[in-house]
Amino acid sequence: MHLRPTYSGVVSTVALVVALSGTAYAAATITGADVKDGTLAGRDVRNNTLTTKDVRSLTKQDFKAGVLPTPGPGVRIEASGALSVPSGPDAVFEMDTEVFDTGGMYTAPDDFVTITREGTYLVTAFIHFNGPAAQRQLRLLVDDAIVEIAADSGADSRYTGRVTALLRLTEGQKVNIGTFADVVVPVANFTGTNDVALELQWMAP
Repeated sequence: MHLRPTYSGVVSTVALVVALSGTAYAAATITGADVKDGTLAGRDVRNNTLTTKDVRSLTKQDFKAGVLPTPGPGVRIEASGALSVPSGPDAVFEMDTEVFDTGGMYTAPDDFVTITREGTYLVTAFIHFNGPAAQRQLRLLVDDAIVEIAADSGADSRYTGRVTALLRLTEGQKVNIGTFADVVVPVANFTGTNDVALELQWMAP
């Protein structure tokens, strides 16, 4: 038995061939010059098809205001010299060195920094303890509430208390460091280094 093509079958086949060849032709010949500026949207581009080489010439002028994140504020303040930690909680150090302050968060001679932009901050602090065996703590405080503690029993005559934390902070909050010791403990005066420091860096909204 022989199958004979019908008129409708032939027409359908021809239409399919034309459609497929037209698509291939369009994909091969349409360039950026054929597209009107401002007419393509994100939905017109298949996900994960653009690579670094396709966008390497973009600058911030190619983006609407507010689309790109702006660098966040950061600050580092330090204290040095003949310092000591008194017996009891929360000694206050006069931070005599402003290393940097890109967000207007520190005003000398304050012993704290004030958050000027809400977000997540990487916060680090350290202190060099020296002297007799004792319970020694470095405390990181936000609005006078303890959020992190580094503690040592004083087995070593010199000990660096260090805290690192990612904190969600809001505008107006105050961040500083405090201490606790059960006896008076001198702060190690290492030549050429600062002995107490507090640093904050904005990381994300």
